[in-house]
Amino acid sequence: VEGEIPSLEKTFTIMGYGDLKQVEIGTTDFLEIKKEMKQMNSSEMSSLVDSASSRYETRFNQEADEIFKKDVAMSYHKSVFLEPHYENENAFACSAYMKAGASIEGEREIPFWIAQTVTVLNVSGKILFTYCVAPKDELEWTRDASKKWTEKIIASNDPPPTRTVHERGSGWDEVQNNVIEKAITGAVTAVFILLFVGLLAALKKLFGFVKEKIRQ
Repeated sequence: VEGEIPSLEKTFTIMGYGDLKQVEIGTTDFLEIKKEMKQMNSSEMSSLVDSASSRYETRFNQEADEIFKKDVAMSYHKSVFLEPHYENENAFACSAYMKAGASIEGEREIPFWIAQTVTVLNVSGKILFTYCVAPKDELEWTRDASKKWTEKIIASNDPPPTRTVHERGSGWDEVQNNVIEKAITGAVTAVFILLFVGLLAALKKLFGFVKEKIRQ
């Protein structure tokens, strides 16, 4: 429909963080990370996202203004995390519904919901995060696609060590909390990446329409 953001594309995003590269996580300690995540409830996860959303909004909107050469306003509204639905020795996944919105050049914001599956992976002892995002009515697709994708990543790499290579010491709690926080807050980044895809498609469609009118 003219004037609306087109159907959002399905996206896959994989992330790693430099401050986690110093520790090679063993399967025993990864089990503890999964245990901590399973004990978190939906409101606790949503609170982590809420606390990070403002800084993500600022960064992505600045980048969007530069890329599109337009006044772009992307915003995160809320999230609803669901119970964890999948895990194996080296992976843990949960899903969420998230609401965001976008507007261009001060026009009325177009809000929408998306479905997302977040997976934490222990790949050869290194922690990675994957995010599979799709329109809100395709939650099961995000879960199935994410499971196939992450299992392929794990199968293509060496298994992690049984125990963490670096001695845990007093800094282990910080490492564990860092993994959990980055896993959850990274979901906001995945939403804004999806917004970029939607805006690119919308602007491409708009510019094509204008060019066609000029030719006429």
